[in-house]
Amino acid sequence: MNAFNLSLDAFVLRLFLMMLVVIAAGFTGAWLLAFIALPLFLSCLLGINLSLKQCNQWIHARTPRILSWIRNLRTPIHHTA
Repeated sequence: MNAFNLSLDAFVLRLFLMMLVVIAAGFTGAWLLAFIALPLFLSCLLGINLSLKQCNQWIHARTPRILSWIRNLRTPIHHTA
């Protein structure tokens, strides 16, 4: 994640996407949907630039830990009476 490294066209595109989300939430009456606009606004404000390569590295670094956590959830708990 690179902060303050966002191009102008990506900045404008995110702002338009944010406005589209808020307008769609207003017309449908689903105001909880408008909370999706908050991460878009913050990413514009902070200039966060996420590349696909960085996202893939982040996912692959955390996948084994997440999978082990899910496996631990599936293990049955034996109660002794």
